[in-house]
Amino acid sequence: MSLAESIYKPDVAPQNKAGEHTIPCSFLKNGEFGAVTRISGNEEVRKFLSGLGFVQGTKIKVLINNSTGIIVEVKGSRVAVDNVMASKIHVTQ
Repeated sequence: MSLAESIYKPDVAPQNKAGEHTIPCSFLKNGEFGAVTRISGNEEVRKFLSGLGFVQGTKIKVLINNSTGIIVEVKGSRVAVDNVMASKIHVTQ
């Protein structure tokens, strides 16, 4: 897909290297599942989120998603992050 096509087709989600469509985990609703595909942001952000368990291939479940942040179950633990951090965690459904 060319840049012009992606501009005129806003309903098309970005793809990862495997061709799967990815979305930020902040887009998931309560009770939905996802698998982490990548973490965006600078090195410090990536290290912080990986320390919380958000690493490629990890399955997550959204417990609560509201206007202030998101609480997800990751590797058997509940983790809360704000919407800015949640937008850096890209998942497939």
